[in-house]
Amino acid sequence: EDVAARHKKELKALDGERRAAVKKAKGVKGKKGKELLANVETLYEAKLQQLTEKHGAEMGKIASDVPGAVIPKLETQDDVGGAAEKQRKQDKARRKREAKKEKERQRQFDLEKAEMEAGPSARAIELEGLEAQLKPLSLAVKEIPSDGNCLYRAVAAQCQGMDFVKIRDVCATVLEQNEEDYAPFCEFANGVENFKQYVERVRSSSDWGGHLELRAISVGLKRGIVVYSAQQPKLVLGEE
Repeated sequence: EDVAARHKKELKALDGERRAAVKKAKGVKGKKGKELLANVETLYEAKLQQLTEKHGAEMGKIASDVPGAVIPKLETQDDVGGAAEKQRKQDKARRKREAKKEKERQRQFDLEKAEMEAGPSARAIELEGLEAQLKPLSLAVKEIPSDGNCLYRAVAAQCQGMDFVKIRDVCATVLEQNEEDYAPFCEFANGVENFKQYVERVRSSSDWGGHLELRAISVGLKRGIVVYSAQQPKLVLGEE
């Protein structure tokens, strides 16, 4: 048992030496570091084989000197070598993860640098212009999802207890009840052939709305609507 314990201790010490050598080799950058790491692995594989053979010879001698002696199971080269291979794979996977993270950090840095060098975006300029108009009025910009419902969502955001579906219905109802006032200004598209179909799409689709729809909403809600733009004068609907 003392011999087996010593063998285990020697194997553990060798593995510790290998780990220290590997760590030192990893501290060397570039091609030279890779070559050094490969040399370390080769050297310690040879040392491990020599130590394993030595242990096997010692245990064999004990068996021949003491008939009937129970020889403890040795950690073989395959056992320790397998552990070393597992460690190498783990180290390789870790290096791969670190390289991937570094690549992503560099990509993000490049994007931020490009944005800084390009100066303010068109959206940033527009937002700055809007805020300059709204701040003196104690108003603020509210983010609205940019989709076919954005006009109706924007109005609903100013009307307590209403959503864009209700605003669409209000708009469609006004159009429906005032065909003579609105039909001449409608532009039919997306398969729409007449005013009735146009009104139905306003009510139930996600088609974009425009000036015509805003005017109808203003009438339906019985309140004025002011549209602010960074490039154009404000548009006031429903003043009458």
